[in-house]
Amino acid sequence: MEKIGENVKIKKIAITGSLSAGKSTVAERLKSLGAYVLKADDIVHSLLSQDVIIINKIKEMFGNDIISEAKVDRKLLANLVFTNSKKLKFLEEVLHPKVVEIIQETYAHMKNSPDFKAFVVEFPLLFEINFDSWFDQVIYVTASTDLCKKRFIDRGFSEEQFEARQKRFDPDNEKISKSHTIIKNNGSIKNLNNQLENLL
Repeated sequence: MEKIGENVKIKKIAITGSLSAGKSTVAERLKSLGAYVLKADDIVHSLLSQDVIIINKIKEMFGNDIISEAKVDRKLLANLVFTNSKKLKFLEEVLHPKVVEIIQETYAHMKNSPDFKAFVVEFPLLFEINFDSWFDQVIYVTASTDLCKKRFIDRGFSEEQFEARQKRFDPDNEKISKSHTIIKNNGSIKNLNNQLENLL
């Protein structure tokens, strides 16, 4: 944790984990416990709908059909990139530096705030882009593959989409060994909340 004189800046905590393991549920719980919460996916959605430079870069790569009402069609984009590793790499190289920049700028603005117990970022591809070292603590959320797949499909996706997206994630065991706290989300909300009770 950073220090300036006697002032201790609030802790930076990352939430990452398996696809559909319950990262957002953990983030919302920590928010209710007093954390400031930022979600990488929300930043991406904002960039794809509002950042003209990024929208134009994506249009150059994927063509005019990717644009709908001056915004990137996220559903169409996902269908294109998760079946083509080259296109996915291009998209991540466009988006991730900007996402990281926004996260760091947000922290700089509120790091000394007395209103929050911690600065929490939900970032699915945290380890994949080597952003984990910026944080004071990394929480890894995991669940059984069958349960993750069921949750993903229950959100309106297909099994094929689950398999395609999961390929982008590094193996769980490698990332678990690098994390500070492991949250197993195979049970009830009560069980999950009990694991989060004293994290902040």
